[in-house]
Amino acid sequence: MLVVQHQLVSTEYFMDSMQEWEAAEFYDVLTYAGYRDWEQTRLLLSCHVDHRKVRKLTDIIRFPWDSDSQTDSEREISNEQIEQLKKMSDDYIKNMK
Repeated sequence: MLVVQHQLVSTEYFMDSMQEWEAAEFYDVLTYAGYRDWEQTRLLLSCHVDHRKVRKLTDIIRFPWDSDSQTDSEREISNEQIEQLKKMSDDYIKNMK
């Protein structure tokens, strides 16, 4: 799927070099494959519905990315988390050398 359908990586890279964690990350991204097309479809459908019954676009069609119910304050990263991420990236860079 990653190579043929979505053309995210080359066959050679997928078969020879890709790490298991990379494949998992690409798979997570596939949730949003066609995001623009689906949003456009939902907007086009909104032209054909009774707006007295439909208040939001999510009332027409719900997509996986619509279920993100976190508020901005819930998405904020604490200073401790920032320091932890910095340490993790430093460790990763050291291991790469």
